Amino acid sequence: MTICYLAAAYSQVENKEELMRNVMRFAGQFMINHPGHHVVSPLFFHYGLPVNPEMGIDYAFWGEYSRALLSKADMLIVYRAPGTDIDKSTGVQDEIE
Repeated sequence: MTICYLAAAYSQVENKEELMRNVMRFAGQFMINHPGHHVVSPLFFHYGLPVNPEMGIDYAFWGEYSRALLSKADMLIVYRAPGTDIDKSTGVQDEIE
């Protein structure tokens, strides 16, 4: 079993619903194409944000959680959504580091 952490620029994306459709499609297809690989990501909490808005969308809240997941992951996948610049994403840059 391989744990794959999926990172993507989130806060700079205007259409988060489109981003999440693409991220979920990508994660599902990746697991189909790579049996035994399991994708995890803080991005998967997107759908819970309206229910728990105090979680926020900034990396100040998600950083510790992300680093904890990464410490258990075997690999990092960086999803590059059209129109995003991962070099300007504090979260993605920290996750890569």
